[in-house]
Amino acid sequence: GISFACQNGSQLNGGAPLEDALDIINKDDPNAQLIHAIGINCCDSLHVPSLLEKLVTHLATSTTTTSAPRRGIMIYPNSGEQWDAENETWIEGTGCTTPTEFAKRMMNAVDVIERTWAK
Repeated sequence: GISFACQNGSQLNGGAPLEDALDIINKDDPNAQLIHAIGINCCDSLHVPSLLEKLVTHLATSTTTTSAPRRGIMIYPNSGEQWDAENETWIEGTGCTTPTEFAKRMMNAVDVIERTWAK
């Protein structure tokens, strides 16, 4: 699989739209023979639903044959805490600070996957 770090709900950390990277994968491996899963990682968990909607929509519409396997989906976000580059540490109290809130965000992400596949 391959996973993308994203700076917001639509762009990779380098600034390119997520869809551009997905288009390249589909062009180079249209039948998922080399890349079996695509993921989102190292991003604020608040951005995951928007990114997953883009990813799932792309996956649902990008196979070239009806027999082509669907790629798996991976998500591994962070809590959304702010990074203090000078001190090389996360700033406590920023981002999602409780396991319950993080779980709610991930359940919302699963709902997005289900709703988007159903379209």
